[in-house]
Amino acid sequence: MSTYDHRLTALEKDVAVMKQDIIYKLDDTNSAITMIQGIIGVQGRDIKYLINQAKGIDLRLEGLTQEVRTVQQQQSVQGQDIKDIKHRLDSMDQRFDGMDQRFDGIDQRFVSIDQRFDSIDERFVSMEENFDQRFVSMEEKFDQRFVSMEEKFDQRFVSLEEKFDQRFEQVLQVLGTLTTKAE
Repeated sequence: MSTYDHRLTALEKDVAVMKQDIIYKLDDTNSAITMIQGIIGVQGRDIKYLINQAKGIDLRLEGLTQEVRTVQQQQSVQGQDIKDIKHRLDSMDQRFDGMDQRFDGIDQRFVSIDQRFDSIDERFVSMEENFDQRFVSMEEKFDQRFVSMEEKFDQRFVSLEEKFDQRFEQVLQVLGTLTTKAE
């Protein structure tokens, strides 16, 4: 056998081995393709499911968008209401400021009235002290007069008593002499 034959046989063996390898690889590739087709089919269903879910989410988002618009409209209306309320409160604040100014004027009037009452009270205290002094001095004068009148009365009564006693003694003496003579 020649080298050429050996080479040809080796080449034929190599081709046969390569064929088997190719067939084995094709079987592996077919299995992998079948698995990939199965996976793609499952993924296709998953994608369809996700698309349906996304459509549902889109519908929900449209509903939420509509609700957000409604809330925004309500907020706009409420914002206007709040502005109206703020305007009214500002006008009430102005009115209260006016009332505060009026009350400040009234407070000043009360302060001046209090000052007047204080001065009147001081006058009454002064008058009371003057009356007290006058009554004390009058009381002292009356006491002096009553004491001097009492002393004068006592002196008169004492002198009257003495005169009466003298006269009574005289009458007793006269009676005593009369009674001694009559006996």
